[in-house]
Amino acid sequence: MLSFIVPAHNEELLLGATLDAIRNAAELLGEPYELIVVDDASTDQTAFVARNCGARVISVANRQISATRNSGAHAAKGELLVFVDADTRVDGEVVRAAVQAVRDGAVGGGAAIKFDGT
Repeated sequence: MLSFIVPAHNEELLLGATLDAIRNAAELLGEPYELIVVDDASTDQTAFVARNCGARVISVANRQISATRNSGAHAAKGELLVFVDADTRVDGEVVRAAVQAVRDGAVGGGAAIKFDGT
């Protein structure tokens, strides 16, 4: 199983699109997956948006992104962890390439980015 882990702090505006993109990319792979949002002390509707998008929400008050990612990793049930920032949209090609790279022996990686605007 793949575990997609999204650390988030006050990301209600962008989180829905991020989770939709992850779900679409994951479904293209045709493998079981879980979607975890680690809500790090948000004061907006981040957790509500995450739940409405089908994510399991883990609430923490770390205010440190590495600790927040680690909280998500600890809660994950998958054998492969994919971390995606809450304001980032990934597509199926990127996810497929990342999963294949790890299965071929890579221990980590990244991807090229394209900004939506300013």
